Amino acid sequence: MEYDLFYIIGQLFGVIAVVLGFIAFQRKTQLGIILFQCATALVFSAHYFLISAPTAVALNVLSAMICVFFAFRDKLKGKSKVEVIVSSLLIILAGALTWENAYSVFLIAGLMINVISLSFSNPQNTRRAMLLKSPLCIAYNLAVTSIGGVVFESAVLTSAIIGLIKNKVREK
Repeated sequence: MEYDLFYIIGQLFGVIAVVLGFIAFQRKTQLGIILFQCATALVFSAHYFLISAPTAVALNVLSAMICVFFAFRDKLKGKSKVEVIVSSLLIILAGALTWENAYSVFLIAGLMINVISLSFSNPQNTRRAMLLKSPLCIAYNLAVTSIGGVVFESAVLTSAIIGLIKNKVREK
């Protein structure tokens, strides 16, 4: 299989996004985590653009904006299900407008689950949501041959499983 320069550069952006994603969860403040998550989504957008995955480009840019909104919504007016519904509808709309193939549904569903998990107060429920979200995103990333996407979502899935087990052991 022959790869062009844009594809190779795109895969390098994927590696950079993975590194940013790991750094995000090492930040000490919620704002620091959010800013690195946004940077991760935006670098992944460049990655997906360069490997010709338009649904992922649009949904990652949208995810970065939603992430910022959820970071500041408590300061604005508190939690509401309306934001989750509106965000989910935006994901469906962006996914439909950039539809690539049947595998686009994996990313759309995965990112909708992610948005819903942002509304959870219980971290264990967020981790459980990642058990659904990450495999869907892995399937999409395999379909578009995103090495960084597969590595990142595999790490998220592994981290969620470890967190669930660790907290279950603590409860006993």
